[in-house]
Amino acid sequence: MNNFPICTYCVVFVDLMGHKRFLSELECCVDLLERQRRVNEISVPLRRFKDGIKQRVCEALSDTRNIIRENVKGESQEAMLNMVDDVSFGVQQFSDSTLVYVKMVSLPSYIALLMVIEFIAFRMLDSMGCGVPIRGGMAIGQGWEIDKDCLCGQVIADAYKLESNVSNWGRITVSSAMAKAFRSLKLLCNGIPNGNFYELLRPMVEMVAEDIDGVKFLDYLNPAVEELYKREHFDSDWFVGRIKSGIDFVNKQIGKFRTSAVGDFECAKLALRYELVRDYWRSRLDMWSLRVKQ
Repeated sequence: MNNFPICTYCVVFVDLMGHKRFLSELECCVDLLERQRRVNEISVPLRRFKDGIKQRVCEALSDTRNIIRENVKGESQEAMLNMVDDVSFGVQQFSDSTLVYVKMVSLPSYIALLMVIEFIAFRMLDSMGCGVPIRGGMAIGQGWEIDKDCLCGQVIADAYKLESNVSNWGRITVSSAMAKAFRSLKLLCNGIPNGNFYELLRPMVEMVAEDIDGVKFLDYLNPAVEELYKREHFDSDWFVGRIKSGIDFVNKQIGKFRTSAVGDFECAKLALRYELVRDYWRSRLDMWSLRVKQ
């Protein structure tokens, strides 16, 4: 009999915005080359999303092992290395949805989660700049792994409900339990000797903000993101370029859906959602005023 222990997981459920409309338009497209071009526009970012997260987390865990070997000695070193080895994460992908999970067993689990959130924040900006916006939900709760990259449990339903019922426009909403877990990180980090772990994880805490409707969300244009990317040879010119192309895309979508909004509830709803995205981007441009000319 297989043993599938129930553990605590953090789950991020990510979905493409407007995918139903994309499929509807694709069905009406009779030009085969154009159909393939549109499919590639969607499929390539999804594959990069999955592969990129896996690579980034594996690299981060390897770096963490090296840091522990350099800074922690004796029995504590072996114990902390064992904690890193116990970190479990996976990526499930189906249709236009991606589910990423991390088993929250120790402090190194938060390091893995930081890399997931950093990558998702990066892709939130990148996808909008490429005209393929995403939204999602992040939750923490009970689950169990039945196989590699296969997680079951209520936590998946919680993350999905946030994505489908709460996120609405282009944002990743964060459950109250997840926000509470982030707030308790400092206390957890203080219990680990010989490590400046909270300084490493602090940007992740700062990226959880409160939106205009009182919902916690991943503030992916927070300047804390820049500090994360600087550690990865962050290219500020690329960042500025993506912000500009993202704003152009949002404005075009607003104009497109406003034109068709009369008598079309779906178009009116999409126009409103993109207006809310534009308001968020404008609110963050002040923070990037030295980098972006409005």
